Amino acid sequence: MVERDCLFLEAALSVPPSAVRYRLGRIVTERAGTSKVVQIEDGEVSLDHLVAEAFCVVEPRPDIHTEIVRKWKSRGEVGTKLALGVFTLRWEGSTFEAVVARWVEGFDHRQALFLTGADGAALDRFVVAALDTTYVPRRSVLAFSHSCFQQDRALYAAAQEASWEDIVLPGDLGSRLREEVTSFLGARELYAKYAVPYKRGILLTGPPGNGKTHCVRLLVKEAALPTIYVKSFAARYEDEDANISRVFERARAIAPCLLVLEDLDSLVRPHCLSVFLNELDGLRSDTGILSVATTNHPERLDPALRERPSRFDRKYHLDLPALEERRRYLEHWNQKLERDLRIDGAAVTNIVERTEGMSFAFLKELVVSALSRWMTRPKHDSMGALALAELDGLRSTWTKVEDGEVSRKSEPPSER
Repeated sequence: MVERDCLFLEAALSVPPSAVRYRLGRIVTERAGTSKVVQIEDGEVSLDHLVAEAFCVVEPRPDIHTEIVRKWKSRGEVGTKLALGVFTLRWEGSTFEAVVARWVEGFDHRQALFLTGADGAALDRFVVAALDTTYVPRRSVLAFSHSCFQQDRALYAAAQEASWEDIVLPGDLGSRLREEVTSFLGARELYAKYAVPYKRGILLTGPPGNGKTHCVRLLVKEAALPTIYVKSFAARYEDEDANISRVFERARAIAPCLLVLEDLDSLVRPHCLSVFLNELDGLRSDTGILSVATTNHPERLDPALRERPSRFDRKYHLDLPALEERRRYLEHWNQKLERDLRIDGAAVTNIVERTEGMSFAFLKELVVSALSRWMTRPKHDSMGALALAELDGLRSTWTKVEDGEVSRKSEPPSER
């Protein structure tokens, strides 16, 4: 490799910022000779993301200076960022070259990605697959907030770890929820045959702490579809109407997919309702979107959302657990614990009888608090005695209201 080739990135970055992209493109094209060159729009494809998805092998060219930046991810864990350089890509038996450059133009950070390959057809297939991998989440959930989409692996991991065995639902609610997903996924041809819009809406309601979030995770896992999770439609530089449209536009582009709208009553504000309803109704083609929404306060939803058929076809209420459901929940916890940490039968009965109107989240906090206390006092008190003592303490901070909801003076961690 001649010295001029080794320094081509430096030469491209030495020109005025507004001319960097053009200069770099000319140099890459000259270097490529008869090979095909493809330029990717700013930010459309990230080599770091392709590596994280195990989509292709990325190796820095040893003969050209490369900047690989280390960054903190979490305690004891350091990540890398391929900031600048020339890289060899290996994908499905083909080899390509990627040139990555970053620079500052005014107040904006710019980046460029050029791909080169001797097999032009293979390079075209690679670009399509790489863009799909970027925009259609595979091992992550596409979270939307602050007017931006971001791949969220933590949400995806939480969904994959969820289990139907870890939730207590009344009657056959669990099997009905699963059937909603499986019937939707398996009926696409029937929908098309009878000209029925291929979309579905599920609304989960009920007081906080009774499994709505866990059900959402289970449905994400059950569907195994690309998932968009809307954290907020709120905007700093754009209006919320535009964000709502962006979310549904992306959902239509990656369909079939799952669209999660938690805390719907606070997510969609009154001045955005009309736009949201138009998008949900599918004035455009909404083929293949399964919407799953939750709310702690269905009474706060506009009747156009709560009562209109076809927007949310199925509504399921997850109420505060009845006596037998509370018993099943505590017995499930006992099965997961070692013998010394289990709550004895008499204590379980006592707790069940004294927790009328309390949520599953309350029961979970009760068990966790008793476990924490046992850790500091092993063999001094039984888990049953500790759990009953914790129950008295927790009840003093939780106030049961007449309508069955629980308001908390100090709120322990819980699922919504």
